[in-house]
Amino acid sequence: AAALALESNDRAACFHLARIYEAEENFSKAVDFYTRAHAYNSAIRLVKEHDMRDLLANLCLMAGGSEIVEAARYFEDIPGYVHQAVMLYHKAGMVGRALDLAFRAQQFSALDLVIKDLNAGSDPNVLK
Repeated sequence: AAALALESNDRAACFHLARIYEAEENFSKAVDFYTRAHAYNSAIRLVKEHDMRDLLANLCLMAGGSEIVEAARYFEDIPGYVHQAVMLYHKAGMVGRALDLAFRAQQFSALDLVIKDLNAGSDPNVLK
């Protein structure tokens, strides 16, 4: 069934398989199939519930919208993941927040990436 769902790229089939894998507690496959089904909220939920943090940022970027900011807030409180929070705030257009966090956490490589995107059209308050 998994091979058929992958071959056909049918979202409904992928979603159904994801639910089966989740019920069987095969969470990595469930996340994979939820992602293929574009059921990003379900994939994000599993990733958070089962400490699969390394997948969270990419899933939130695929989901877009408020998921990006929510993930940034989530990463902000986890030691060793502040750089992810900075990147997500930056992608969400919250440049001021990204800069502030990068400075406070002394994440200078992340700070450098944010600064490279600043230009004359950037928010004047951020440029101050």
